[in-house]
Amino acid sequence: MMDNADIIDQIVPKALPSRPTFETVTRLQVCERIEPERSTIEAMRFEMPLTERWSALTEPLPLAGATAMRPDAKGGFPALDAVAAAMPWAAALVADVARGVRLQLALGRPWVQFEPVLLVGLPGVGKSWLARRLADALHLPSAVLELGNASDDRQLSGTARGWSNAQPAWPVVTIAATRCANPLLVVDEIDKAGGSAQHGRPHHALLSMIEPGSAKRWPDPCLLGACDLSAVNWVACANTIDPIPTALRSRFRVVELAPPDPTHFDAALASVLGDLAARWDLPANLYLMPPLRAVRLLRRQFADHRSIRLLSRHATAIVGAMLTDGAILTRQ
Repeated sequence: MMDNADIIDQIVPKALPSRPTFETVTRLQVCERIEPERSTIEAMRFEMPLTERWSALTEPLPLAGATAMRPDAKGGFPALDAVAAAMPWAAALVADVARGVRLQLALGRPWVQFEPVLLVGLPGVGKSWLARRLADALHLPSAVLELGNASDDRQLSGTARGWSNAQPAWPVVTIAATRCANPLLVVDEIDKAGGSAQHGRPHHALLSMIEPGSAKRWPDPCLLGACDLSAVNWVACANTIDPIPTALRSRFRVVELAPPDPTHFDAALASVLGDLAARWDLPANLYLMPPLRAVRLLRRQFADHRSIRLLSRHATAIVGAMLTDGAILTRQ
């Protein structure tokens, strides 16, 4: 039996048109109208009127990713190929995302949009790391929301009008801050989210945001207007799938992310060191590599634990000690 990937490969041609064959839409108005404050007292709760503070939402905002969607001569996407090379144990997911990009182009839609993804795997296998790399490769602004300690849905859904700390929903705030209608939003530790019937459950709120029918006109409790969240790209991360309600689970493409193999060490270390150099704002042509003895130690630890998180922690400590002790980084 063929899976979805096989079917898509047969339907969507590898050879892409150089430009869409029909008129394209590259902007999206997220909120048609923001309800003004109804009284002077209500308006005084905020530094500026809500209609002004969130006015960007009522203007057409760009749908991002077109620059990352330009295929090379072979019909591939070099930035996504680089992600697959950096994380070989996630290559199948990256290939699915590439197929989604190819489909968008075939439909004449030059912006990134893919099916919501739920990454399930043990702590440290690189779930949120992969999500951030995908955002960078696709030229999408991104944000991460930790739901592990959430006791209600306010972090996700925002706070209703009438409270002094009223604020729109997290996706709406991110869209306004990034001036982008299709950011990549990472919801981490979705399996640990709490909540209650009285105070709201993050799982229920998230379902209404990703379900196509309700996402198109999601009612924001602060703005008192319908917001279009249909273009948002969602990646959720969980250690186990069991606590996630079936209705929410069914809206995601569930990907079991296995721990990296010991054979993936070289790719993983190169990725970790690249991230470290970027975080420390080091020049790109500096050669950031621990001595051979340290690399052997990292390789043994990686084979034992198969954890990107531990590899990053240990590599950071080693390279940091090198620099503290006066090691000179060589240029490539």
